[in-house]
Amino acid sequence: MESPLETRVVVTGSDTKLQTAESGSQYRKMSKLEHKLLNARKVNKKYGYFIDNKKSGVFLKSAGEKVDPIFNKGEVSGDDDEYNMVFAPVKTRQDCILEVGNDIKIPLTR
Repeated sequence: MESPLETRVVVTGSDTKLQTAESGSQYRKMSKLEHKLLNARKVNKKYGYFIDNKKSGVFLKSAGEKVDPIFNKGEVSGDDDEYNMVFAPVKTRQDCILEVGNDIKIPLTR
């Protein structure tokens, strides 16, 4: 999803699903991808969250340009088995790549 203010990437997978305790109650556990996304987050008491370029994380690349995550949108929720990542707006949807750490590059398609 793209808007003038943000770009959302919705991910589903085995570790984004709700977990069920032995008692039958359900809870959400942070996925490995969410941990990786938040790894590059740095906190400043005056300005809030921003990117720590010394750390690896999850970034979007569009038209060859790095698109930073918007960490204060981390509370955006979707379906129970989805994880939503919010990034700055992209100039074009063509050639979007999700970069996870330094080694994993995932081409994004509709």
